[in-house]
Amino acid sequence: NIVCSNDDSTTDVENRSASVVVAPGETVTCTFTNEELAEITLVKETIGGDETFTFAMTGAGLPEETTLTTVDGEDSETFTGLDADNTYSFAEIDLPAGWVETDSYCDNGDEVTAVSPEPGEKVTCTFVNNKPGAQIDVAPLTAYNEIGDEHVITATVQVHDGDGVYEDAPDGTIVTFTLVDN
Repeated sequence: NIVCSNDDSTTDVENRSASVVVAPGETVTCTFTNEELAEITLVKETIGGDETFTFAMTGAGLPEETTLTTVDGEDSETFTGLDADNTYSFAEIDLPAGWVETDSYCDNGDEVTAVSPEPGEKVTCTFVNNKPGAQIDVAPLTAYNEIGDEHVITATVQVHDGDGVYEDAPDGTIVTFTLVDN
């Protein structure tokens, strides 16, 4: 920020300059105030595999979108030189098929949609996704029918919720499996 003590002077914060107009006998003081810039690191953690994820972002100094591709369950990108007077927002978009967002948080306590760093602060915002496992329960496992009789098999598709429990898959879940005729 640049402030001069008279109305005749002009300032240009972007170029860090002031054009000072001084009348005879006048004293003009211009004050340049520097503020330490902030840094935000966007972290992606995955459970159950690796993938490429897309994020939409808002706030001065951030691109509109970025992608993170996890390797061994993690990737990150750091954005530096951010003005602490602004608020920044991060949102995961176009989540790849089979993935579920299980958590998102910033280590300074801000929501990922409203990050307001302090001057000089280094904030880490983390998004966690899980690619739940799936299982198919088939019943009956064995049956004896006469040749030519129909045999009905019921298949129940379940997905892992990431916390050790299998639950029925949502309607519309597509599963492919093969039954071998023995």
